[in-house]
Parts: sequence; structure tokens; C-alpha cells
Amino acid sequence: MATLIVRDVPYALYSRLQELAAEKDLPMSAFVIAIMEETAQRVTRKTEVLAAMERIEQRRSQFPPLEDGEVSLSLLREDRER
Repeated sequence: MATLIVRDVPYALYSRLQELAAEKDLPMSAFVIAIMEETAQRVTRKTEVLAAMERIEQRRSQFPPLEDGEVSLSLLREDRER
């Protein structure tokens, strides 16, 4: 395993992390690793969501905008009448 050294951690933050680790009955290192893993997963998920949203927007841009204020409901009715 790799070793990570973090310098200049504000005392208030360090104290809070100690408290939270104690509440979970974990050593400080295990608690901080868990926080880093959770954060990395969230960042990865956010990146995936943003990429999906970009793909959706690209697909939407391939279709012409609705004219004269048409809405989905009127388009559905028109389709059903065919």
C-alpha cells in the first residue's frame, strides 16, 4: 500500500475527524481512507452523470426545435390521429 502524508491540517478539522472516527470505532487512518473512497466514488459518479447529460444534449440538438409553441401533448394527439 502507498503512504499519504497530509501537512498543515487545520487543528479544528483534525479534531473533528478524530471525533468522527471514534464515533465509528475506527482508527483515524481507516476513517480517512473511507472518506477518501466515498469522495472518489461521488466524483466519479458526478463525472459519469455530467457525461450522460452531455450526450443527451448532443442528441437533442440533432432534432429541430418545436415550431409555433407546439408541445408534446399536441404532437401525441396528432400521432394518434394517424
